[in-house]
Formats: sequence, structure tokens, C-alpha cells
Amino acid sequence: MEEAEETLLPREHKPLEPISVLRLVGVTAVLGGVQFGWALQLSLLTPYVQDLGIKHENASLIWLCGPIAGLLVQPIAGWYSDNCTSRFGRRRPFIVTGLVLVVVAMLLISNASDIGHQLGDPAAPAVSTKCNSSPSPTDTTSPGPTPQPVAPRPWAIAFFVVGFWILDISNNMMQGPCRALVGDLASPSQHYIGMALITAWIGVGNAAGYGAGWVDWSGLLPMMITDGCNANCANLRAAFVLAMFAVTIPSIVTCCIAKEVPIQKQDKGENPFKAVLKACRTMERPMRWICTVMFCNWVGLYCFFLFNTDWFGRNIYGGAPSDPDPNKTCLYNEGVRMGSLGLLVQSVVSLILCLVVPPVVTKFGPKRVWVLGLILFALMLFATAIPQGAIAGVVLFGSLGIPWSITLVVPFGMVTRIAGTSRGGILMGVLNIFVVLPQIAVSAGNPLFEMIPFVKTMGDPASFIAGGVCALVGAAICLKIPEDNVDTDHLPSDAQELPTDFPTFH
Repeated sequence: MEEAEETLLPREHKPLEPISVLRLVGVTAVLGGVQFGWALQLSLLTPYVQDLGIKHENASLIWLCGPIAGLLVQPIAGWYSDNCTSRFGRRRPFIVTGLVLVVVAMLLISNASDIGHQLGDPAAPAVSTKCNSSPSPTDTTSPGPTPQPVAPRPWAIAFFVVGFWILDISNNMMQGPCRALVGDLASPSQHYIGMALITAWIGVGNAAGYGAGWVDWSGLLPMMITDGCNANCANLRAAFVLAMFAVTIPSIVTCCIAKEVPIQKQDKGENPFKAVLKACRTMERPMRWICTVMFCNWVGLYCFFLFNTDWFGRNIYGGAPSDPDPNKTCLYNEGVRMGSLGLLVQSVVSLILCLVVPPVVTKFGPKRVWVLGLILFALMLFATAIPQGAIAGVVLFGSLGIPWSITLVVPFGMVTRIAGTSRGGILMGVLNIFVVLPQIAVSAGNPLFEMIPFVKTMGDPASFIAGGVCALVGAAICLKIPEDNVDTDHLPSDAQELPTDFPTFH
């Protein structure tokens, strides 16, 4: 590979020899940094937007910007990266551009509250960091009190949303090309290993990101608290400053190690929007079933992601964000931090299991493994309706690392196999459409869902149970995927066969 780097390769080129595992680790490192930022979003942003004055039932609407960006950006970025003829390679230009945008977005998000205050927003409400009581199992008999209205900070919300948009656009710009690098550089026998390493890096990023969300940065760095930025904001600011370094360093490592070979130029390129629509319209039968199951899987995941730490603060700790009773707000914030600890445990579990999934897939087949993961995921979501204490909640969150690791390895490995070497970017983008559509459905539908009386009474567990039902529907549909995950009559010539033996590290 490396000896041929000075020559242009035809578009259908694919390496035949396995690359070293050390190089594969470096090639996939960038997704650890990207996931660090995602982890901060998932653990801190729903509580934070309520601190800015957005009501709980409307908090999910903020998340609409992410999936809309993903719906458009990742497939288009995937198409352009498949056809990019830059001398730096097909994927690296998109990784570097995305990195610059990530840093800009994190600067906006971490400083939105102060910028808003300078433009006329009211001062951030004071937040107590010392609570008068700790949670007990009796706190879980009700969802906790409904938070009282707080004065919204429109300028801070505006800058936050702009930063959120840019962050999701840049994340999606990076993710598809990063995953496609595995198909570009690794041999077919290493594709599930590559996806497992991506899952490992995602586990590292999640663990570091959730850990950063768990730390009380306002106590360690009190100088970050200002008139416009209270303790909650200071915690978020410090974590996002750390995230800038966490995404920059592995991005540089990946760009240095992934020595791509430029492809030959073509006389005429297809319109990217038409290419994406064509890819969706002409999907092979296995790809259609994979995308359908992915949709159901991620409906359940987003039901969990949107309110996981909020559930901890409300249902387990009995608190409420920005409540007139400062002790209720303090308990809620403690619950959010403990929820971040549970998500950290989940990340460690998925990090340990990600290298176990490929040999299990080889032994039992990807379909059976995915079905099992979906059933486990559904049962764990149903368990959130059972009253429990903080330790039990952390254990439950940690156990969710099992289905999470399966979700991150199996479907992406299937698609890498189907895509061959010429369509990795666009098919990863198409798969991402069925990741972001559930987020649009959940984010837009949640305000209506919470208008149902029993849902309003039950609180966050109602959303989790709905997600569990969708996961079970996905498990039933998953049984439709062909046993070997390939419909050989409808695959491109460069699609790759799954190895019969578990590939070894080289």
C-alpha cells in the first residue's frame, strides 16, 4: 500500500492485504474525539437548555437541528468523499474541515450564556452546589415535581442553537468519511475488526465525555462562574473546552496515519442529491432490512438519550431544574452528575465488549446477535419504570453498554461488506439517514407525546417504555435479514464476502 502512494489508483481499487492493527487503531482514532463531544451533548445539554429557560416538554425540539443536519450532511459528504480527487486523499479533507467547524461550534456553545448576558439577557439564576438531603429509594415513587417557569434567556438560546447546529453539521461531516476509511484501507477480513475498533474508540470517547460531565468543574475552577454563567454553565464550559483538545489530537493522529491514495479524476460527476436519492431507491434487499431495523433501534436509543440524565435528576433524586426551591435544583444537578457516572460505566462496558462482538458475530451470525441486543435493550428500558435507588440506576445504565456495543458494530459491519470499496461513503450516509430520522420523529413527537395524561404523570419512563417497544419491533424485523446478510443476486461486483473464520490481528 505505502509503496504505491505516489500513483493515482482506479476508483474500484481495493487493498487485498491486511494492514497492521496498529495502523487500523490510528485510522479509527478520530471517532473517539468526535464521540467525546457527542457524550457531552447527550449528558449535559438537555438539563442545560432547561437552565436557559426552555420548558421540559420543549427541550427535545432543540435536538431537531442535529438530525436535520445529519439527514442532509452525512450522505452528501459521503458522496463527495467517495468522489474526492484531492492529493490528500478522499476522506482526510472532510475530517480536517469538520474539525475546524467542531472547534468553532464548541466555542459558541461554551460561551453562549456569557454572550447572551452581554447582549441583554438576565443574569443566570444562582445554583446551589450543596444539597440538604440525599436520594433514597422512596424518592422514586413519583417523577418528581414539575419545574416552575424561569426567565428565558433568548440571546443565549440563539447562540447555543447556532453552535449546536454547527456542531452537528461538523460531526456528521466527519463520521461518514471516518467509517469509510476502514473500507478503503483494510482488507475484507478486517472490516468487522475495524468496526469493533471504532466501537472501542467510541467507548473511550463516551467514557471520557461522560466523565467530564460528571466532574464538578465549577468547584474545581470557580473562576469560570460569571454573572451570565452559573455553576451549571461553568461545568458545561469547562467540559467543552476539554472536548476541543479531545477531538483535535486524535483527528491529527488519524490524518497522519491514514495515508490515502488519490483516485483518478472522472470527466463528469453525478449530482450528489440525485446520487443519494438513487442510492436510497436502489438499495439491495439486505440493505433495506438493515436500514429498517436501524430506524427502530435508534428510535429506542433516542428515547433514552434525550432524557437519561434528566430521569436520574427527576425520578431517582426527586429534583427539578431551575426550581424556586434551591434544594430541589441542587438534587436535580446531583442526579444529572450521577447519571453521567452511569453513562461512563456504560461506556466502559461497551469498550470491553466491542472486541468480543466480532467473534460472537462470526459464530452465531450478525442477525442473531443484533436480535439479542435489541431484546436486551427493550427489557432494560422497561426496567426504568421500576422504582430504584442511585446505585441500581448506575448499574442499569452500565448494563445498556451490552446492546450499545452490538449496535455500533453489527449494522455498520454489514454495510461495509455490502458497500465494497467504491460506495463506502454514500452507503454510510444512507445508513445515517435511518439514524437521524428517528431523532426527528422523537424530537418533534415528544411534545405531543407528553400531552397524553398518563405520560405526563409517569414522566421520562414513559418515553423509555415507548423506545423499548420500538426496539422489540426492530428485533422482529431483523429476522427478515438474509441469514448470511447478503443477497448475492443484487450486490455490486466489489462487495465483499464475510470471512468464515474470525480474522486475526496482523
